[in-house]
Amino acid sequence: MSRRPLVLGLVVLLVVLAGCIGGGSPSDSSTADVDAGDSSNEQSGTDEAGEDEVITQWERFTFEEGEYYRYRVNDIRNDETATITWDVLSVDGEEVTAEITYDNGTDSFSRTVTGQNATILFDLRDIDPESEEAEATLRTLGYLSLGPFSPMTAYYQHRDLKVGNSWRLSGTPDAGYMTANVEGRTQYAGQDCYETAIRVPDTEEWEDSYEFESCISPDASLALYTAYYGGETGEMTVEIVLEEYRSG
Repeated sequence: MSRRPLVLGLVVLLVVLAGCIGGGSPSDSSTADVDAGDSSNEQSGTDEAGEDEVITQWERFTFEEGEYYRYRVNDIRNDETATITWDVLSVDGEEVTAEITYDNGTDSFSRTVTGQNATILFDLRDIDPESEEAEATLRTLGYLSLGPFSPMTAYYQHRDLKVGNSWRLSGTPDAGYMTANVEGRTQYAGQDCYETAIRVPDTEEWEDSYEFESCISPDASLALYTAYYGGETGEMTVEIVLEEYRSG
């Protein structure tokens, strides 16, 4: 199977990382997406915490010097596994410098990037397409965009993380709603996190539906786990799993 189409498709996601993060939409063009930061998004569940639960919120990309992540990539569509690391070298106000490494057992590379928040990944676009590292760089760019830097995780920023909470992102009463949900709690690399999922209704009015799962820790700047499921088969296509973490 050719890997090039996947790489190009993943890189397209970078245009979303600048901040335009709408949800999927039904085929009915009259249905408007609801911005992830809009406090008017309708929420189900309750914000009342039980005796053993403290409601917390999450803010993405609040990096600290020394913060380190090592992820395992399982790309089911292309039968590839790889390791990606994100190591924060310094933080100066809003400017972050981090070292990124990638290794799939055949290709590998290392790059130091400097920038702000999600746009820091744009530095990876500046490559010579004829260089030996071009393929590995593009795949790293795509996997980070799909996973830890996915714009889909922004739907949980500044929200009350409590199991059972849910937000409507897009849709209508007749077509059904795409929702962001807090569904459970688990651990990755010893870090507690909230299991979350973007769910799409199973109706004919929705097209190209892809579901997204993640695990969010209020103490970490990036999602600890992400996974995508194909709209046609409902089967997992890519998952990115945290294997090692150090706080700043």
